[in-house]
Amino acid sequence: MEIVGLFLASELHGESYYRKVMESFREVFPKDLVSFSDVNEVSGVEDADIVLLFLLTGGTSRKAKDVIKAGKPTILITHGKHNSLPSGLSAKAWAEANGYNVYLYHVESPEELIGLIRGLKAYKRLKGLRILEITSDGKVSENAKAFSGVFGSKVYAISYERIKEVGWSASENEIKEFLAKVRVLINAEGEKVRDVVRIYYALRKLKDEYKANAIVIDCFPFVVKYRLTPCLAVAMMNAEGIPTACEDDFHSLLMLTISYELTDSPGWIANPSGFTKNGELKLAHCTIAPTLGRNCSLVSHFESGYPYAVTCEIKYDRLIIGRVSLDYSKLSYFVARKVGSGLLEEGLCRTQLVVDIGREFLEKALGNHHVVMPYTPEALEGLKVVSWLLG
Repeated sequence: MEIVGLFLASELHGESYYRKVMESFREVFPKDLVSFSDVNEVSGVEDADIVLLFLLTGGTSRKAKDVIKAGKPTILITHGKHNSLPSGLSAKAWAEANGYNVYLYHVESPEELIGLIRGLKAYKRLKGLRILEITSDGKVSENAKAFSGVFGSKVYAISYERIKEVGWSASENEIKEFLAKVRVLINAEGEKVRDVVRIYYALRKLKDEYKANAIVIDCFPFVVKYRLTPCLAVAMMNAEGIPTACEDDFHSLLMLTISYELTDSPGWIANPSGFTKNGELKLAHCTIAPTLGRNCSLVSHFESGYPYAVTCEIKYDRLIIGRVSLDYSKLSYFVARKVGSGLLEEGLCRTQLVVDIGREFLEKALGNHHVVMPYTPEALEGLKVVSWLLG
């Protein structure tokens, strides 16, 4: 994916000034993320997937229009001095009136570009997915085909038997090694612990075999067949930076994937499960990445009672809770404050979270599973950028 950065400036504002601004902007971007041109050089637009158009001064809206006419997704970047923002507003108004796809990102200082950078990295990661799907028959599901059709991802399917074959071929020393990784993060005891660690081992090995950077597992038939859950494996893969979704949920995979770039943390798939007597929303699920929490341990899986589910207390106080629609055309999000978390009651999945969203959630929710991730202002700005890039 090619992201091009172009700088426009008016000579009336002084070259020494606008070059200093240009360098301050360039310095905050990772060197491998954007290909930058010099001031008022607009080459490379034709081959770009995304254009970052920095308006260093006023008097640049006319030049901006010429770049926008190339028809590429264009992010107009303005700042608070030398009439940069007025030019950006003029260019944006013209673009929208003429049917062009632009996004205005305004900052007062270069450090505020971090949200934009996070959004670009999230989009780039999402567009480069190689997904390992685990299904009962080893065939690519309709859910996978729909996701791949929208995002162009590569999907490789394997059967449950392949998980068993790889996981149960591990030596005792290998299982001890993987169990030690788990116990750094989770209090993992019980007679079936080594069996669920074998599932984790299998996912790690098969991910490398297929050169996959994301995993989806259709888990309920697996649980019924083997009387073991992949919850620990899902939790550990997410903790290690490999977005891994249960219940064959590709919609949540999208949010899990972008969470890493937006927040430096995995996300957590959760079911909205009801409300407290104070009207606060309850969320619950059994696969939380232990790096999102503290005091983590293994307990029985909620619906089946089989080994094992993961329970943690979520360590973040402010959270973003988001979901995409079934047709991938919309994204809704909520910024929420944590009221409580952990294994709060027996009648729900084993990690539970209470947040202060309230019943208006029901009017805006786009479906069941939502992905919870830590809140920062930069993460929220990045989420808006990646949402725009995804249409």
